Amino acid sequence: MSYRGAIIGFGNVAVHGHLSAWLQDTRFELIAVVDPLPERLQLARTLLPDAACYGSIEACLAREQIDFVDICTPPMLHDTVLLRACEQSVHILCEKPLTLSAALMRQLQRYAVERDRAVFTVHNWQYAPLLQTLRATIAAETIGAPECLAWKVLRAHPAGASHGSGSWRTDRRIAGGGILVDHGWHLFYLAPFLLQKAPTAIAARLEPPGCGAVDIEETAAGTISCGSASVQFYLTWRADRRANEGYVRGTKGTIYFDAVSLLLERPDEPGCAQRFPESIIASSYHPEWFAPLLDDFYQALEEPSSGEANLRAAATCLALLQQGYASHRQGGVRLPL
Repeated sequence: MSYRGAIIGFGNVAVHGHLSAWLQDTRFELIAVVDPLPERLQLARTLLPDAACYGSIEACLAREQIDFVDICTPPMLHDTVLLRACEQSVHILCEKPLTLSAALMRQLQRYAVERDRAVFTVHNWQYAPLLQTLRATIAAETIGAPECLAWKVLRAHPAGASHGSGSWRTDRRIAGGGILVDHGWHLFYLAPFLLQKAPTAIAARLEPPGCGAVDIEETAAGTISCGSASVQFYLTWRADRRANEGYVRGTKGTIYFDAVSLLLERPDEPGCAQRFPESIIASSYHPEWFAPLLDDFYQALEEPSSGEANLRAAATCLALLQQGYASHRQGGVRLPL
């Protein structure tokens, strides 16, 4: 069966991250594009000449019979589209964060069950071959029981901002928050994915504290409790280089990782390194990860219950995000989920 869908928001993520996979997958047909900006609709007419173009989600849903929406708007615009999608009882694929509203998250969970619809968030980092291999190595107990995951994200600026230019990610009215929303959400689903343990608590400190010229946090640091393991994180847009690095320490060894390699070290054994052809920080869009994600989204359309784990992960991400901000407001104390 082929599913008919609409892309909502035709910016960089849609064009550079999603479009190529959609066009190559015969299980899906993009029949509409929604964007309020005329220049983006003109681009859509060039790249998707057979798709209808609309300036609003309401106009699209009034004219088109669609099975799903692919929401690629900035975070604070998600909720309006999500509500319209629920009203039309269509399946939902949405860029992270799914929503920053706990009330809407509960509504989406009820919607998925009561309407038998998929609500699927683009948790694309877990499809990176390096991180898939890291997860498998941990699961094989190669380093014994995991005790600590250290996760560091270094950026000189938010995605889309360079050489003095701005980015919607630094505008709370559009982004909903700073680096904790942007990169923290990725960590919040990756930590339980890698460790196979559910998060139970978080402590966080942020800089700047939401005042002054910048009203979002540019640096976040803290600890997440995942069962008997801890997750130590440091995320920043103030670095002098672009990097992802860290390690997973277990009872029998440690796996070190960066953007292109894994290094396994165990006592009394030579280190074993594995290098990957694609860097996990080669771009901000990762189109190569979106194609395998579509396999899971298709399965969720065929059998919506198969997407329940993804929706639960999104709910956990939101809980960690909200408690992370609350922890900072209370001086960095450890707060349960």
